[in-house]
Amino acid sequence: GKVTRLRIEGHTDNQLPEADALQLSGQRASMVKQWLVNAGVNPGRLIAVAFGQQRPIANNADAEGRAKNDRIEFRIAEVDGKPYLTPDPLAGGTEFP
Repeated sequence: GKVTRLRIEGHTDNQLPEADALQLSGQRASMVKQWLVNAGVNPGRLIAVAFGQQRPIANNADAEGRAKNDRIEFRIAEVDGKPYLTPDPLAGGTEFP
C-alpha cells in the first residue's frame, strides 16, 4: 500500500506552561510539515498536530527524560486513502497549519 496521509506530531517536556508547550509543539510540527512541502510533498497528504506536554514518553524529572519528551513523531494516518490502524487516525492533538 501507499501512505496517503501522514501525521506530524509535536511534543514537549513539562518546562513551559501548558498553553505555551502546546504552541511550541505545534510550531515544531508545522515547521517539519513546511520542510516536507518545500521538498515536494503534497501538503494535502500531511497533517501537523500539537500535543504539548500531554504524552510524555520519559520522566520529566531529569534532563535526559525531558530531552526524550521534546520530540516529533511521524504516524501513518492513511494507507491507500483508508484509515490506518485506528477508526479515526486523524483524531487527537491540536491541528496547526
